[in-house]
Amino acid sequence: MSSPFAGEHRLMRPNFKIRRANFLISAFMFSAVFSVWAQENKKDEIPPGMEMIEVKPGYRQLLPKGIKISKAGDLLKIEDLKDYLARRLQDMEDRFKQNEAAQAESKKEMDVRFAKIEAKDEELKKNIEGNVSKAESAGYDIKREIDSRIARIESAQEGLKKNIENRLTEVEPGLEEFRRELDELKRTVSEIQEALEAAAAKK
Repeated sequence: MSSPFAGEHRLMRPNFKIRRANFLISAFMFSAVFSVWAQENKKDEIPPGMEMIEVKPGYRQLLPKGIKISKAGDLLKIEDLKDYLARRLQDMEDRFKQNEAAQAESKKEMDVRFAKIEAKDEELKKNIEGNVSKAESAGYDIKREIDSRIARIESAQEGLKKNIENRLTEVEPGLEEFRRELDELKRTVSEIQEALEAAAAKK
């Protein structure tokens, strides 16, 4: 019997270096468009991944969620957008690596457990075959008992397989959350670029 987990589980990993370069190239456009967006879209729905923050009395600015803001006197100091994008991408890459490591560790553990159960199964089958040979030579018919023992072994295998599958699915939500956040960041960049183009067209 071969383990259903004998093959490698591989994840298509995004090329973060290329994506990082593309996002950083786009970063400088944020500064030019944030004020325009804040003034011209006060009544519009705030895009996903963005929020309106009061940076000084009577003035609110559209900024990405999670951007670092510190106080400088009475004003708020906003994190440089290039630093923000680089930090977000690095954070996502780190989380992706952690999820990959967790999945690899789970797979390794499952493979070890499955190898042990396979070895035990082989031992049980050999014992059963030996008992059959002895029974046949003695003229006994124990087929029903043997079938029952084999059925119990197969049932135990099925239960173990389901347990392993459940363990593997526990890793997937973390990867899905990472993919959703990455898509949200990409949508935010796209919306800002569209706003910049719209503002330029009005001039």
